[in-house]
Amino acid sequence: MYCLKKIIIILFVILNLIPLHLNAESNSDYDSNIMHSIKNPIRLVDSLQVHSTDPRLITFTLSSSKSDQITSARLFYVLPNPAPNEVDIIFDENGSIQSTSQLSWGDFTSEKAFIVNIDSNKGTSDNVFIPVGSLITYYWEFVDSNSVTYQTPSYEFVFLDGQYRWNVIEDSKNIKLYHYGNRDRLVNKSYSEAIKVVDDTASFIDFNLNFPIRIIYYRNNVDAKLAVPPASSNYSKKTVTQGVKYKTDVIHQYDENYVTIRHEVTHILTKIAGAGIFSNLPFWVDEGLAVYMSGSNEKYNQIESYIIRNEKALRLSSIQGKPGTPEMVDLFYAQSYSLTKYLIDEKGIEKYKDFFSKLKADLGIEKALLLVYGLNQDTLYLEWREFHNMLPVELDKLSTNTNQSAIPTIVPLTTPKILKAQPSTKINQNISTQQENALDQKKSSVFSVIQDNILFILVGLMISVIMYKLIGYLWKD
Repeated sequence: MYCLKKIIIILFVILNLIPLHLNAESNSDYDSNIMHSIKNPIRLVDSLQVHSTDPRLITFTLSSSKSDQITSARLFYVLPNPAPNEVDIIFDENGSIQSTSQLSWGDFTSEKAFIVNIDSNKGTSDNVFIPVGSLITYYWEFVDSNSVTYQTPSYEFVFLDGQYRWNVIEDSKNIKLYHYGNRDRLVNKSYSEAIKVVDDTASFIDFNLNFPIRIIYYRNNVDAKLAVPPASSNYSKKTVTQGVKYKTDVIHQYDENYVTIRHEVTHILTKIAGAGIFSNLPFWVDEGLAVYMSGSNEKYNQIESYIIRNEKALRLSSIQGKPGTPEMVDLFYAQSYSLTKYLIDEKGIEKYKDFFSKLKADLGIEKALLLVYGLNQDTLYLEWREFHNMLPVELDKLSTNTNQSAIPTIVPLTTPKILKAQPSTKINQNISTQQENALDQKKSSVFSVIQDNILFILVGLMISVIMYKLIGYLWKD
């Protein structure tokens, strides 16, 4: 009987250790850096892979066991823009042949591979910023030793930050939310508010959202440090970015506030509903509705009161573009919100919808206001001032500075434009950068494993305590 108890105790310990081993094994086998992989896509090609250690570099590989029969290879890739008032951005790059033994990732059956490294976010002058969450379509074209040209099928993948293990929520056809860690209450709230704001905004403007919006949910700005474009020192020190609409279908969230999501989704909808082929929305129109739809405007209501009480209002011609200084951000946003609220609440939703349709038809802000409201920007400004019992002003004495300076990162809750397409240049990843990225990823991986398994660890500790007491009791007995 004594031996039987000892055997039961030993089996109990072994059985409880198995799940721990399996869980650790499943985490170590996961490689979040490989975003896309295709085996034997076409004659002479063993595999195509796309890899990214962090969001500053994307590596495409074409591997072949018969690489001596391929004289050259070229990568063609596209960043699609699904909205009808934007165009796709197209690139092509020559592949350089390298030894696969130098690659610390992937499962290569060949000794050599054609490599293309895409600088997606290092701030070099000759590259286009590719935000995390972008849909990328690509194919390879190569020439064999007989001068015959081959082309692989086209493939697409979503570019994700290789530092984290991403999960996707796609219960709605219009919203996909990518997050790392557990799907907690804050993640669910952001997702539900993204869906809700699409329905809410449909009451104010006409749009046809026939493509999914991809939301990249970072828990904080620190986690997203490598995913944002280089900011001017002036802005990076004085402002904190909460979220950004980078493309027609890509949003980044850098905090756990659902208001950010509502604001940025509205930007996509205003782009569809009001941006023409030849003209963009004025800043006060775009930001005004985004703040109005964000659902929590106490801050801007207070700033609006400050503007009115202290005669700090700006002529509309001075808020056509992005603010030139961090200090002006809140004033610009609050007044844009106040003007939008005035147009909707005092003049009606139907007129506001008509106003957006006129903007989409490329009539321009002045003509759109005149046709719908019988006003231009100056008379609207004066009418808005009068509504708020502000002092009369002489417009010809006001500054008409447009303040349309280019700013890499506009905050808070803003809409940077995608850079214009230009030929991309192959940029080799140097050894020091690889080492730095590897160290960053190692730290992030450890953090992610702990974060993803915190509940499992706590349960395991509880079970261990219970086991310890039970074993002590049985052994003593």
